[in-house]
Amino acid sequence: MKNASFFIFINEKCMILKNKTAIVTGASKGLGKAIATVLTQKEVKVFGLARNEKALQEIQRELGDKFIPVKMDLTDEKALSAWVENTFTVETAPNILINNAGIGSFHKIDELSAKDWLDMVNINLNGMYFITSKVAALMKKKKDFSHIINIGSILGTMGREDGAAYCTTKFGVNGFSDSLFKELRRFNIKVTCFNFLDSWFEHVFGRQNVVQFFFRQQLMF
Repeated sequence: MKNASFFIFINEKCMILKNKTAIVTGASKGLGKAIATVLTQKEVKVFGLARNEKALQEIQRELGDKFIPVKMDLTDEKALSAWVENTFTVETAPNILINNAGIGSFHKIDELSAKDWLDMVNINLNGMYFITSKVAALMKKKKDFSHIINIGSILGTMGREDGAAYCTTKFGVNGFSDSLFKELRRFNIKVTCFNFLDSWFEHVFGRQNVVQFFFRQQLMF
């Protein structure tokens, strides 16, 4: 697994992005929107998944037809499975899957509600598993190079006070990614987990510049 940071530079086989297809989860705002923006600028067809349909439609107006809004609750395995089955075939399978969707809240362990715990586990881990398992099955049958990118956090490498639930899920993202890297590389599928300090990077460099840097050093152009 390639664990990306600002101080690590990896030179590997690059993917020509033009006319490729990507799925980006959590695409309605923040980092997900920035990723979708950069990809559409590189002439990638982006299926942007999120629960906020209005925000997705606004992004489509901004980015054009290369961005395809998909209202989806990633924790609804049945709906997600049906969407993948009805949208893709082996021949049209996505080249890129970016698991960006996630939520976080921070509480002392004895003040953390079961709902908050389960919401983070369901979105940050279960939703990632649901979509990855469906998309990877198609990618494995492709001859072309594919890439799965999981957006982690620096809190997936170290703990934080009041962050037991969030850190648990982000450590899980790293373990999930490392296992997938070992499992899928024989199928020409690269797996990257990108851990970074969100607020620091965005404050210093700007969100879009962070995405550009990440893709240029770790991924495809």
